Amino acid sequence: MLKVQYLKTENLRPWPENPRKNDHAVEVVAKSIKAFGFNVPIVCDHNFVIVAGHTRWKAAKSLSLAEVPVVVVELSDPQRRAFSVADNKTAEIADWDFPGLRQILKGLESDEVSLDAIGFSNEELRRILDDDDAKENIPAIAEKTEIRFGDRFELGSHRLICGDSREPSSIHLGVDERPVDHIFGGPPYFNQREYAQWSSYDEYLTDMQKIIVNCFDNLKDGGVVTWNIANGVETDHNHVAHHASMFEDAGFRFLDTIVWVKPHANYSVPRNLHIQRNHLYYPALRWEALLVYQKPGPLTRMTDQSARYMADHHSDVWEVAPVTKQQESYGHPAVCPVELPYRSILAYAGPKSARILEPFGGSGTTLIAAEMAGRSAILVERKPEYCDVILRRWQKFTGMPTRRIETRT
Repeated sequence: MLKVQYLKTENLRPWPENPRKNDHAVEVVAKSIKAFGFNVPIVCDHNFVIVAGHTRWKAAKSLSLAEVPVVVVELSDPQRRAFSVADNKTAEIADWDFPGLRQILKGLESDEVSLDAIGFSNEELRRILDDDDAKENIPAIAEKTEIRFGDRFELGSHRLICGDSREPSSIHLGVDERPVDHIFGGPPYFNQREYAQWSSYDEYLTDMQKIIVNCFDNLKDGGVVTWNIANGVETDHNHVAHHASMFEDAGFRFLDTIVWVKPHANYSVPRNLHIQRNHLYYPALRWEALLVYQKPGPLTRMTDQSARYMADHHSDVWEVAPVTKQQESYGHPAVCPVELPYRSILAYAGPKSARILEPFGGSGTTLIAAEMAGRSAILVERKPEYCDVILRRWQKFTGMPTRRIETRT
């Protein structure tokens, strides 16, 4: 049977070779100890060298605790080192049941229990407690709107401009001639959707080039653009390659290509039947590209909270479920899941003061992602009816009012 004894904090010694970096966690653990007590003993060997519990020991010192609960174990030196590593690593293996966790946390809130001491950051709590259905909930397009081209709106710390991203003046209305920290863009895939009908592919590329150049001009040095673009057999064009070339022509340098993989392929049943019947191979669409380009300059580091979240998504393949029945449910044919811009913001935007530009406002997905991440978004959307969708989606998600800044006459 394990025996718990109380020893003087100052008599314990850390393992000098401990490979675990834990200084950033001390404050959080100290809050937990202060709120709930020292309920998990420190494990040490017979020489009082800590085997497991370095963070708790540092937290105890920060709280000026004279004594701490300790379990002394008899281990050989190799066993001690192996157990110390295993104790840290095995704690990383388990996953959260997020719906169950959300229910527990909301129950604690109802019981008026503070969530400050349980280890989650405010950013993480915001993400866990936000209902997945609510963040993807997009109002249908209204038949009429009073919004006119040139209108500007404040939505909390965010801005929406009813304007044209091809024109520098529209972007300047949002950024106030201050460079933004990050750009997430979801451009049209040529004429694959009914809202965008160009007379030729060259005309489409010319418009996209203007927008990419405007992004370069309004992004800070070292800032990153994430660009969601995909190919499709319907248009017979390699959109990914053309957009990548335009970024390099504008002065950006290639940083990465992240592959957005969907759990299930689009059109998988008809494509399967087509292959079997006609013996022509047109595979079903299951991935899209997230082109990542950087304006020359130093790359911005993530915050500690962002790094912890993105460590769980450390590969260049992101499996994220798409938003289904987009046109039927939301009146918009190209709704991006919030998780994509959310990850991009955490990975590349930097501190809480960061501002994110979305030159294709669409249904307002980047706005919701920025709100969840605690950053500010600037959206430019040329169609008044979609601006109306964005405003109503924001109000439904946050319960906060919007304010019209200026109307161009």
